[in-house]
Amino acid sequence: MVLGDYDEFYLGSYSKNDSSVEQNIAKSPKVSSSYPTSKIIQIEDFKIGIIHGHQLVPGNGDVDTLVSVARHMGVDVLCSGNTHRFEANEEDNRFFVNPGSATGAFSAYEMNPTPSFVLMDINNDHITAYVYQLVNDEANGTYTIRTRKFISNSLLSRKQMIIDIIHPGSAGVSKKDIREKLASMYKADVEAIFVFGFKIQFGGGRSTGFALIYDNKEAALKLEPKFRLVRHGIGEGPKTSSKQRKEKKNRLKKLRGTAKTKGAKKPKE
Repeated sequence: MVLGDYDEFYLGSYSKNDSSVEQNIAKSPKVSSSYPTSKIIQIEDFKIGIIHGHQLVPGNGDVDTLVSVARHMGVDVLCSGNTHRFEANEEDNRFFVNPGSATGAFSAYEMNPTPSFVLMDINNDHITAYVYQLVNDEANGTYTIRTRKFISNSLLSRKQMIIDIIHPGSAGVSKKDIREKLASMYKADVEAIFVFGFKIQFGGGRSTGFALIYDNKEAALKLEPKFRLVRHGIGEGPKTSSKQRKEKKNRLKKLRGTAKTKGAKKPKE
């Protein structure tokens, strides 16, 4: 049993009237702190390091600082906390995860954090991280966002993942709300986040789709397909009428190969 504001375990029942028990209960962390500041464990092929994060400078979850600590500890995965804000990054061929606060308690770095926790499924040389977040939205009721198969793709300047949304009290969650929530989770620009391909599980209550989080809006404009930019509202759609587009489509049906390019233009009468 761990009592509030204490860092020691006490095994057995507790009675306020038992003076002998009172003597054995750990003092407040401000007086006594005997837990180690870090821990290294081996699970399957991964060496996992665990730290709180208050001893880091800066202690705001800075990636460069975490990389330095991971190198010093010689670990493949580093789990840290302190900020009460969920974060997940892949850097220096290592995985860094901050599960956030399960209760949503405030901290010096996040006054109103979203309650969250992380489950990691480790199988030999593969890790799948499941992120659970509790979001209270007035329009859609209460729903939970979970991300998995997280990949940091530096070549395309983006993070990509599969997201599961559990929404038992509503038919679905708007993409706008999902993008805003992901922007809060990953501290990214809303306009640089794209969500698509959602399918609702049979019976309702759960949706699964894809999410792309670009480093900036410029990278998104350069790499995203035009149709997705148009749907996103940051690209220009076709200016022709629906009748002209239909006629062009019918003309191209009769052509093959390079002739399609030439046939795209309406022949002069």
